[in-house]
Amino acid sequence: MLRLLFLAALALSISACDSSEVMMEDPGVPDPSFQVPTIPQAFADGTPGLQFAAVPDADIELSSVVIRNPLGDQVTFNAGNQLVLAGTRIALQEPDFVFFRVSGEWTFSFTGIKESGAGERFSVATTVPVSARTRN
Repeated sequence: MLRLLFLAALALSISACDSSEVMMEDPGVPDPSFQVPTIPQAFADGTPGLQFAAVPDADIELSSVVIRNPLGDQVTFNAGNQLVLAGTRIALQEPDFVFFRVSGEWTFSFTGIKESGAGERFSVATTVPVSARTRN
């Protein structure tokens, strides 16, 4: 009798597990990633500085980028929801703006809209190592 009850309970539990009810969540469009090249640039007095660019791996509308140097200072670059195509380089400062070269990890926090995600927002960060030493 105990064996019969066990088999009945097992049969009920198996029939309750209908594989058609297993729901897979749609992961959506993945967040873009960014390469951030550094561009050596001198200040007006000849002091070495840097400018930065960003190259996304997907089509995006870029809203803003918060740039934080290793000392904790930060600047927000307003990209104005500019359309940036995958593989295209966009400057992360105005043409006449130069950053002081500070050694360490610089953090770039990008926010915007995924183009292929039907308006889905993203917020991603990447770090870039920078050396204050310049090559002669």
